Amino acid sequence: MLRQLSKAGLCAAVLSMAVVAVSATASAASTSGARKVGPHQHFYGRVNGHASNAGITVVCTTSGAGEILDGQTIEVLSPPTATDNDGYTGRRTTSIEALLEYSRGTISVLQPLAKFSRYGVKKAIPGLSVPCGGTGFVVFTPDGSHVTSFSVTVSFFNVAVAPVTATTPRPS
Repeated sequence: MLRQLSKAGLCAAVLSMAVVAVSATASAASTSGARKVGPHQHFYGRVNGHASNAGITVVCTTSGAGEILDGQTIEVLSPPTATDNDGYTGRRTTSIEALLEYSRGTISVLQPLAKFSRYGVKKAIPGLSVPCGGTGFVVFTPDGSHVTSFSVTVSFFNVAVAPVTATTPRPS
């Protein structure tokens, strides 16, 4: 009898561990970004790891415009719990597009950055020409109907690059 209980207890323990392992795997998959963008989902975007007040580093010339420095990222994530500030995919959504919006004088500029069909995928911000300073927005907009966009305010920061002169040591 004791031997039978031990086997039953062992089976129950193994079964419990399997259930926990499957639950942990499913939870990790949902937070790791494996889930596809689809209808009726809450989401938010991040620029260089920030969901608000993000910085974009720009290498500028004397013309007042510069190019976005390599190595910066954007991503779309699915929140663990919904909030009033989230974006919403509405009906028939299959992707979310990230657009950079800013003003250049009196002209409003809108530049596409990336399109997302899965959550949690980081994409590089392309090396676009942008202002050397000021602010703008990265707007994450779903492609369906009855949607709510999510915006991240961004500031452009100029990285000064000193010109090489006869007295400036050159890197070896």
